[in-house]
Amino acid sequence: MYLVTVQEAPNPSIDIEKSTNGVDADNPTGPVLPVGSTATFTYNVENTGNVPLDNVQVTDDRGVDVTAVETNGINDGDTNQNSILDPGETWQYTGSTTVTPGQYTNMGMVTADDPDDHQVTDNDPSNHFGEVAPAIDIEKSTNGEDADDPTGPEITVGETANFEYVVTNPGDTALADVTVTDDQGVTVTPTESGGGFNVGDTDNDGLLDPGETWRYTGSTVVTEGQYANIGEVTGNPVAEDGTPLTNPDGSDIPNVEAEDPSHHIGISEPTPNIIDGSSGMDMITGTPERDIITGFEGMDMITGGGGNDDFVYTSTWDQLDYIQDFQTGSDRLVFTDLLQNGTDFSGGDPIAQGYLIPTEYGPYGTLIQVDPDGSAGAGFAENMVFLTGVSSSNGNAFNPTTDLLI
Repeated sequence: MYLVTVQEAPNPSIDIEKSTNGVDADNPTGPVLPVGSTATFTYNVENTGNVPLDNVQVTDDRGVDVTAVETNGINDGDTNQNSILDPGETWQYTGSTTVTPGQYTNMGMVTADDPDDHQVTDNDPSNHFGEVAPAIDIEKSTNGEDADDPTGPEITVGETANFEYVVTNPGDTALADVTVTDDQGVTVTPTESGGGFNVGDTDNDGLLDPGETWRYTGSTVVTEGQYANIGEVTGNPVAEDGTPLTNPDGSDIPNVEAEDPSHHIGISEPTPNIIDGSSGMDMITGTPERDIITGFEGMDMITGGGGNDDFVYTSTWDQLDYIQDFQTGSDRLVFTDLLQNGTDFSGGDPIAQGYLIPTEYGPYGTLIQVDPDGSAGAGFAENMVFLTGVSSSNGNAFNPTTDLLI
């Protein structure tokens, strides 16, 4: 009697099973995960053949960094710790990625060598779906004030109310087709950089990315009474490449929108008080309201009584006045009639041409002289008005741009 031992033919074989957050998600959509969270992949590699395998390599087609689960350099599934994937052993590997919007599929792949240096391979996909939480916000201001509630800033009728619309993306996905409108028909204009992109578009991709702040402006002429308008913004959730996003069931993700009101109140400028002097020397005191004061001929001592006053000069005979409380930036010297009728000034800059000559006298104030034929002529300058205390040394220098009307 003979005992015959039949050896099993070599059958090298390997299997990889890949899961996402513990789910064997071979088919879409897989687990639904919040955008920005972590998707953790597990790669279980089993020797399903009857010969040992070495040189085991696990990779991922999406560039995920795959790491062996090891203790002291030995895979935890290597039961005899010989660094060979023996028949029946299952070795473990892990990887992860940050969840991005929409459907995501990646493939785990394994290769190994049998004792005859023949390579065996296998692969397995897994899926997950990045669920977005898109959002948009708009903050609207009027003349720099976040005037959500009435009455808002007081603005003189006929002046301009300037609106700024600040749009941010507090969500987790980019937004395309961002559109800002105003319910009162105000023309809203993006504040753009030289390249035609919004100044807040930091990567110049035309998408309002999470964390970006875009700016827009508009304006209107102020009318009397309370005014309210609402800034409105919409945006379309998209992937980083601008592709529209869908829900896990395939339906479109709706646009996001937001709105913010602002207010102002139009105030009519009160009718000014007309105060005239005589042909002689006068002591003139204005009111706390807006005054138009004309001293006429002779030396006058004038106290305006408050800001926003006009001090009018019509003749070179109206000399030498003293204004005790001239408020730079709000009061004005008006030389329109005097320059037209009392000099040969024909336009341009009367100070540069020597028709009006402002001279500071230290902290005491500023003297304004009038030369009927300007610096080009042979005439003499006449002392017109002394602005007591108006001086650069006092921090309130005379400014022709704001303090002079010609």
